[in-house]
Amino acid sequence: MMNQTSSNDRIIYATFMQRVAAFMVDCLVFIPITLLSNFNTLSIKSLVLSFLITFVWWMYKPLMEWKFGATLGKMALKMRVVDEESQAISLNQAALRFLPYFAVSLSVFFSTIALFGVDGFYEAHTFDDFQTLEPNSSGSDTIQLTVFFFIFSCSSILLDKKRQAIHDQISQTYCIITKKQGSSSSK
Repeated sequence: MMNQTSSNDRIIYATFMQRVAAFMVDCLVFIPITLLSNFNTLSIKSLVLSFLITFVWWMYKPLMEWKFGATLGKMALKMRVVDEESQAISLNQAALRFLPYFAVSLSVFFSTIALFGVDGFYEAHTFDDFQTLEPNSSGSDTIQLTVFFFIFSCSSILLDKKRQAIHDQISQTYCIITKKQGSSSSK
């Protein structure tokens, strides 16, 4: 059961839309890395660089939530990830929370590896060139399946009174608002 620090403090669980907004801020933070990934696919064509970019994404969310209690997106929107006692989460909990994101990014990474093996990949340097490459339907099926499970996990927030996604329930964590939005602090 979640402890409350005082009778005046009330835990406010982040809504689905607040969490989506935080995720969108995190996506904005990753624009430079996404651009580097696209440039790599079009010009550099380094599988090692693709792995490094994926690795940065794999480390960002779990390490930020473990070390700081929030990603940059959550920080910007005054959210924090806590355990059942409203305390900082463990690295294990952070890793468990990341599982749906990991599944999606892993399937995308495997599709990227497959793309490097497609005939004509190294000669393709524009988006038009890539449209002529033979599509990898099995990779797209895997991505669609993992995205479905990701959406299923996240949509459970709408039905849960403490607004936990399935990955929150598995890791026994909660996404809370740290300061009432629109309120001013008094000393």
